[in-house]
Amino acid sequence: MESSKTILPEGPLLYQYFEVDRPIERFVIFDRDGTLTFDDGYIHRVSDFRWMPGAVELLSYLNRQDVSVFIASNQSGVGRGYFTIEQMEAFNRELVSRALSDSGLRITAIAVCPHSPIPHESCVCRKPKIGLLLALHERFNFSKARGCLIGNSKSDLQAAMRFGLTGIEIGESGLSLVELVGQV
Repeated sequence: MESSKTILPEGPLLYQYFEVDRPIERFVIFDRDGTLTFDDGYIHRVSDFRWMPGAVELLSYLNRQDVSVFIASNQSGVGRGYFTIEQMEAFNRELVSRALSDSGLRITAIAVCPHSPIPHESCVCRKPKIGLLLALHERFNFSKARGCLIGNSKSDLQAAMRFGLTGIEIGESGLSLVELVGQV
């Protein structure tokens, strides 16, 4: 892993990729690694980008249903010095570009916690804390009752519950992304 020393902001990083020109009627917030993309451990190289099985099908379905999509992602590899903010940003741009080319879906924004889990007790954004969700809500003013969070970890589900969103678990102890087509 590469090493870097970066002074990180105290709160989340929020990247908006597409403008929102009308109120958000329905939305899904996804976790990134292990949910939409394969997680081989601190994934950050564009060349390592791979969709999880069913991701393109679910994103295509959401696009046809006019559902707004966001991502809320813990990226502790930045805070640990394993990769840079710039590498994370390049990976996220690739994800947004591939979502558009592979499924027609526009990922509106990605909220990122770049902090290491230790010793960042003061971090307000690392899931299961709600800072990432709050940043998205403050920027896009969606109704919590009109959306959900889909993730592969207990911290994703805890963040959803604490924020008042429906949480849907995928992966080993939950549903597959393919099973969600037609359900969200």
